[in-house]
Amino acid sequence: MSKSDGQIFDFEKICRLCLVEKRSMSAIFSKKKSDKKVPLPVRIMSCASLELYEGDGLPSSICNKCLLSVNQSYAFREQCEQADTTLRQYAAQRMTEPSSEDITTFY
Repeated sequence: MSKSDGQIFDFEKICRLCLVEKRSMSAIFSKKKSDKKVPLPVRIMSCASLELYEGDGLPSSICNKCLLSVNQSYAFREQCEQADTTLRQYAAQRMTEPSSEDITTFY
């Protein structure tokens, strides 16, 4: 979303990722325990080329729509990385195992 010059943002009320003002927002830097193993700022930074730091003077909340997008993107990234790891391990194993053509039977 682009904003024209001179627009005033209320950093307390807008989503850091989409700039939309929403009622239901989540704190990016929440200290509460989460069901997620990876903290939200790390998930955001791994999915987008952004740097997020608590106290950086920028909005510190994210709307539910963006939170869902971050969680889905992060899960997809993890799935892709796991698939790549599995395939590389399988390919390496296949290269070290002798093929049926390499095995000679002696009678």
